[in-house]
Amino acid sequence: MKKIILIVGIVLLSTVGLGTFSYFQGWLPFSASGEDVLSTMFENMSENKTWHSETNIEIGAEVEGQRLDVLFNIEGDTDSTDPKNPKSDIKLNGELSMEGMSFSFGMEIKVLGQEDIYLRITTIPAIPILGMLGVNLDELKDQWIKIDTEYLESVPDENEEMVKQLTELFVGKEILVVQEKFADEKIDDVNCYHYLVLLDKNELANIVPEMFSIFMQDNLSLEQLSEAEKEEMLNEMITNFDGLMDGIGDINFEIWIGKKDKLLYQLNVEKEINTNELYGEDAYGNIDIEFKMNLSEFNQEINISVPKEFKSLDEVFPTEMFGEEILELEI
Repeated sequence: MKKIILIVGIVLLSTVGLGTFSYFQGWLPFSASGEDVLSTMFENMSENKTWHSETNIEIGAEVEGQRLDVLFNIEGDTDSTDPKNPKSDIKLNGELSMEGMSFSFGMEIKVLGQEDIYLRITTIPAIPILGMLGVNLDELKDQWIKIDTEYLESVPDENEEMVKQLTELFVGKEILVVQEKFADEKIDDVNCYHYLVLLDKNELANIVPEMFSIFMQDNLSLEQLSEAEKEEMLNEMITNFDGLMDGIGDINFEIWIGKKDKLLYQLNVEKEINTNELYGEDAYGNIDIEFKMNLSEFNQEINISVPKEFKSLDEVFPTEMFGEEILELEI
């Protein structure tokens, strides 16, 4: 079962990452193959200030006779009108089913600027171990909690620089290739161009070493390693990534672009993976992934405000509610 969860985790991150790249990348180049509409779309999306998104992710895995199903529904509003004070409101609902058990969970997160983050649990997962630990999440249902900035101090300031370097790394790299143009379709009554797009793994492989190097630089957890050990770790990461991509096979997806406004309205990914290709003959089974993201309400007014009532994290989880052994742990 650990192997199933590992596979699903890797694929989920890859799938979500691909969807994120395909949307938030006014800077990410695209091989338009003569289709000017595509380059115009990326330019228009980069200039977009507000939008609404709805994303559904379904992952089903059956490995060595064990079944795992994961469902996610993510709905969000984003307002980046003020680049120094971006706002977002994200609602996440999910369900995990495995070995005859099923858990549902839900939460909402509001981010206002660089420091104000609020979270509330909307659906409490019925997990027996929580009761055994004396944790009663029912009392927190629908309670807004402010995540104080002191709890985020562990996030290094270098993250902003890292994102900048990664952004620059992708500039000029044509990692997406248009395979086919389908007949036009309507998405939410909007006439759209419809394309099939392929991830160019060879082009991606060329930038993976530098990408991992950026991730590793200034990483405090690697400070104790020698340069030779860091080099060995980097080579291992590259080898594992190349093996993963070879095992997954081709990654293609469909996109729908508005014919009039040249904006991205929908992105779909469907992929079936044979675990034999990832872990050899000792692992048998399949992983099915479906990812669908719809975008709308471009450049319309969005109101994302601070919750009227909320508690601090210290109020919700006072230190006295934990045992001494927990308090002694360094996070």
